[in-house]
Amino acid sequence: MCHLRAVPACQQTWGAFRPDGPEDDIIPHPQAPPSLCVGSFEASRQLGIDCETSLPLLEALRDLQIVTDESVWHTVTEFIEPLEVFRNTVKRWGAERAATAPGPDVPDNVILLLDPQLLSSPEGSLN
Repeated sequence: MCHLRAVPACQQTWGAFRPDGPEDDIIPHPQAPPSLCVGSFEASRQLGIDCETSLPLLEALRDLQIVTDESVWHTVTEFIEPLEVFRNTVKRWGAERAATAPGPDVPDNVILLLDPQLLSSPEGSLN
């Protein structure tokens, strides 16, 4: 993910490589280092990657039954992402939520908690 965040071209072409020959023959062990294989890139097969938001976190926020500052904060802290990705994800969720469930400013409150100085202090915890 760090490489994908740093290289926009790889974000755009993710999933476009199609190996020559049967795919079952070239599945390496998950912990094996990268290897070379013959193939080509198909523009129609590009999947794209969203490195600006965390899709698993966004899905978890969408699935929350009870939306409070504490429940959203607990959900956010279950994931590991750069702070900017957390902020973007909570903002995106907040924008989606505003259209269907206007109410307290929970997304804004959680974004305020995503301050590095606040996170590094003992008082920064909601626990």
